[in-house]
Amino acid sequence: MVTHAALKNFRALGFASSALLADRAFLLGLAGSTKKVRLVAEIAKVCSNALRDDEDFNVTLLSLSQSASYVIKSMRPDFLERESFMTKAVRLDWRLLGEARGAAAQSDVVAREAVKKNRLALNSIKEPLRSRVEFSMQAPAPSNASLRELLRSVENRELDVVRQVTCPVCYDLLYQNNTAMQCPNGHLLCRTCLEDTSKRRRVEAARPAREEVPCPTCRVSFPKSAYGRNLLAEQLAGALPVPCPLSCGETHFGSDLEAHVTSRCRLRRIPCFAGCCSLPQEELAAHILAEHGTAPVELLGKIPVEISEHKWWRMDECDVFFSSKVEFERVAINNLQQARVRIHAQRHQSVPIVSVELCGHDEKGRIVGFAQTAYPDVSTTEIVFHLPASFVAMTLAMIRISE
Repeated sequence: MVTHAALKNFRALGFASSALLADRAFLLGLAGSTKKVRLVAEIAKVCSNALRDDEDFNVTLLSLSQSASYVIKSMRPDFLERESFMTKAVRLDWRLLGEARGAAAQSDVVAREAVKKNRLALNSIKEPLRSRVEFSMQAPAPSNASLRELLRSVENRELDVVRQVTCPVCYDLLYQNNTAMQCPNGHLLCRTCLEDTSKRRRVEAARPAREEVPCPTCRVSFPKSAYGRNLLAEQLAGALPVPCPLSCGETHFGSDLEAHVTSRCRLRRIPCFAGCCSLPQEELAAHILAEHGTAPVELLGKIPVEISEHKWWRMDECDVFFSSKVEFERVAINNLQQARVRIHAQRHQSVPIVSVELCGHDEKGRIVGFAQTAYPDVSTTEIVFHLPASFVAMTLAMIRISE
């Protein structure tokens, strides 16, 4: 009965008996049977104190969830500071490195595990931790695991040419303009790694800057000015078929690879319209419903106006969202002010026409309201009100006019 009720409404789990909330097997079975993000997060929140303190139980919950970054926020805050817990967490999802706090955020062990999982984790690590992690790893984790394995495969002769036009440091193809650089001995590397090599070696050896930069292949140091551009390598890399670096299984020519990764790949990270995060496409829908869902019934029609940060709400039964933050700007003439409200539509079809209504009071304390008709586009749009300077906004409402 509890299972059925929880599957219908995750909040029903809070009414379960203390014996059930302490039953490890029951809770893990419930989480594994549905994998619904909100239900798994509720399990982490309402389970018994003994289970909330159990690292292995909470790590298992993360592994059963479709969005570990959402579920981890329902767990004990001090878990985010524990090196042991965060090490296990980033092994499941390297993106959880961004949730680490305190000692765990400065831990070389946690950072190395995230980088081993995905080289992209280096982008979220700040100096000097990033330099320590890079140099402590004998074989840096690749940014493209599938491509690197192919390049290391002796049997795959078709990729021998790809190997020759790939940077030996970051394993990026040298297809972009002014990217391929070579040392006087003819060894290739990308311009970014050429600029970074000298800095990383100085951090490792703790010595002052030198004018010469060592080649990562032959290990001979040359003046930076001795490195030159290799145009032929760039042109060849752009004409080669290469597997997608996000491991989606598709193959593209080097010149088309960047466009595929940034705009077409099903595994690419898509920024949330609210600007709060970037997630893979399959996780984004769950995040939007969890973080920017329909307003509670008691707030419908009277969302409190925010002035500090954007808090997005979803209109009932349609893919139109609006921010409760209203930005005010005083107009120099006519004793007026402008108020800007942001709305966003998720789909191209069936987007309704809506009325944006601002309610508040004037200088005499009288309740007044202003309305503006909006035609939401599939992007973030600003609705501008021109109001008396004495008007103080209190609530915001969005009302559907027609489809």
